Formats: sequence, structure tokens, C-alpha cells
Amino acid sequence: MRLIVFVIVGILWLTGLCMADSTTTHNWDLKQSGFLGLEGGEIVQGVEDGNHSQKTSLYIFKSWQERLLFNYGNELSLSQRLHLFTTVECQMNFSYPYDQWLFFETRQPQFSFYPDRAEAVYSIGNIEAPYLKVGFGYFPFKTDPDAKNLGDYLFRTGTYPVYVINTFNRPYARLLGIHVSSTLFNCLHQDILLTSSTLLPPLVDGSLSYLVNYSLFKIVDVGAGISFAHLFPVDDNITTPKEAAYTDVNGKTQYYTFAGTKPMVRFAIDPKPLIPWNGFGKDDFRLYGEVCVTGWEDYIDTSNGGIQNYYASRKDRTLYMLGFNVPTCKVLDVLSGELEWFPNRYPNSGTYFLYQNGPPIEPLPGLFPNEGQGKVYPLYWSVYAKKTIVDKFALIVQFARDHMRPTNNNITIPYVEDVLERKGDWWWAFRLNVSY
Repeated sequence: MRLIVFVIVGILWLTGLCMADSTTTHNWDLKQSGFLGLEGGEIVQGVEDGNHSQKTSLYIFKSWQERLLFNYGNELSLSQRLHLFTTVECQMNFSYPYDQWLFFETRQPQFSFYPDRAEAVYSIGNIEAPYLKVGFGYFPFKTDPDAKNLGDYLFRTGTYPVYVINTFNRPYARLLGIHVSSTLFNCLHQDILLTSSTLLPPLVDGSLSYLVNYSLFKIVDVGAGISFAHLFPVDDNITTPKEAAYTDVNGKTQYYTFAGTKPMVRFAIDPKPLIPWNGFGKDDFRLYGEVCVTGWEDYIDTSNGGIQNYYASRKDRTLYMLGFNVPTCKVLDVLSGELEWFPNRYPNSGTYFLYQNGPPIEPLPGLFPNEGQGKVYPLYWSVYAKKTIVDKFALIVQFARDHMRPTNNNITIPYVEDVLERKGDWWWAFRLNVSY
């Protein structure tokens, strides 16, 4: 934590010097933006978990999902170099499952109000094309600009235990911390992020991440990143609980930890600059992909004969994504198909123990009651389409077998597991969206 404080003080000192050197000032400039979105859809076929099923069958058939989103944002230019971004979002959603007996909160809509962005950004260098930007606060961040649903794994996955998160029409994460970015020669972009854990326990732990992206003639994009998750623990006894002990191959006692190293590589190929015709949409023909190892370090656990060797193979923690934007020649804004290979031995319920077990909370995968191991089909898919109909009014449609989790208004027993675990499970969703 001392390192974090030193970094913050250093950035503020550097910002003060740059502002002191600046001789150009102007009046504050306020820009507003936002959207209104109505979402609906249906889980055509899925799997219940043992904690929420009230039926003899553990299967879901044709279950309707719906929510309303309203987003309002301001960009305040305090000077030519200093900008303040504040965005709030409101949401109304309905619970799945609907509980007729125990939990009253599932029988009424839930309203939530939360920040989408609260960030200050200072630019250094040319006003029109700064080579360095320094920001802090709470902000959306996307590691893969091409991902529409699957992918963008670096900040949407856990290390130990492994989990993957998808949210319809939101293929990015929100981060809390400090962000330094640099763009050089219009082709080389770098990001350094020092962020706090906000999604799941152990909270507030600091993570350090670095990303780099290089663009060649606007035809090939290659990128890589690495995140040292929970590198700066607030409490070592929580991040690496002594209760989570195991015996390694040398007979020594070791400990499982939430901390881990997460590398990622990605690419995108766009052949349109080589085609002498301008009738294609800007996203047509793009082929892109991503590989991410959610936790690089293996744990060889020989305790109890090795029957609980949770993290023995790195391949179980590696995600692969491949996507392609089908050319529609501007008939649609985008039509994207994505495939994901996720050979994890356990269902995507790594967050189960984080909610249900404790104390202490241990960095181990969990299974819900009435469910077995090794039943999850590893191939996921997604088809995403968007069409702007008139001005800023758009229709978005998605068909997918991804890692969706239905909203559950029961805070005592949240819904923390995928429902699309079998080969034939899938769902569809749409969104009517007006932006300004």
C-alpha cells in the first residue's frame, strides 16, 4: 500500500508541474452523453443450480429475462489538458428465479443506482494528440477493441478460483485505480494500470497490469498484456489463507492463494485497406482472436492422493477466443460471430465458495449441490448484430451460449453460476437503445 501512496503522490506532483508550465487557459466546457436501453430475452435451455431450483427438474426452458438501463454522463474540460468524466447508471431488473414462498424481494423489480465512470484525466504533450495521459478514479476499460461478447479476458476473469464473466452488450470491465496510457507514432499504444479489486473477495487488493498494442498499416493489430492479480494484498492472511494448505510433490506444506500471474495475447487482421472499394462497413471482414491464461502458476497437490488437485494443469485455465465480422456492406453496423474454447474441469462457479463459504474464504473451485464434475461442454459461441435504424436509435440482437448468469434479487443466495453448461444450452437477447 505504501507503493500505491507513493505512486499517487508522484503523479499529483507531475501533474502540478505540467499545469504550472501551461500558459493556455480557457472557459470550462461541458459535454453530455448517455443512453436509454430496454433489454429483453429468453433462456431457451439451461441448467438450474441446486440452491435456486424449486422444481424436481434442474433444467430451465424458455425463461424470460428483462431489464431497463439509463445512463447519463458528463465530460467537464477544466482546462485544455485536464478533463473530468462522471457517469451514473440506473437499472431496473427482475429476479430469476421468482420465489413464491421465502424471499419477497424476488417478487418485485429491483432498482439500482451506481457509478459507471468517475475519472480525472490529465494529458501531456500535444493538445490534439497527447503522447501521455494520466488518470485516476473508476473507469470502464477494454483490452480487446474487437470483442463483442466473448473475449476481453484480462479483467473479466479470476485467477484462483477460475471464473469468467459475460454481460450482454458490455464486453469490458470497470476498474478502480490509476491508469497511465501512452500513444507513440500513431501505431504503438501502452497502458499501465494499478487497480484495486472491487468485484469479488479479497477486496481492495492491488493489482499491477501492463498492456501494449502495435498497429501495422491499419491492417494488422497485435497486442499483449500481463496482470499481476492481488500483487499487493491488504491482508496476507485473507489473500493467502493458512487454512488453504496442501502438500506439494516434495512433501512440503504450501498454500493456495488468490494471487496469480495472468498473461494475454491477441491479434486482429483487417484486409479492407488492400481492397480498392469503399462500400464495406468499418468493421467488415475483421478477423480477431485472443488467448489468456487466467493463472500461470500450477499447484501440484498430493494431499489425499491428489484427488483434489484443482490447479495441476495450465491448459484448464487457458481461454481461447476467435471472432469474425461478417461483411454486410453497411446493411448492418456489425455482424459478429465468436467462438470460445474453455476446457476448465469445473463448472464456471468459481465464485460459489467466495459467496457461500467462510470464514475463511478459500481460493478453491466449488460445485453446487446435485451437480457433478466434468459435465460442462467446453465450446462456447456468440452471434452479435447491431443496426442503427434512425439517427441514434439502434437495435442490438445476440444469440449465444456464453457465461451469462440471470439476475437474482435475493442477496442472501445470489446466482453465481453459469446456466448454459451443456452443449445444447443457449439464450437470446435484444436491446432497443437510444444514445445521445
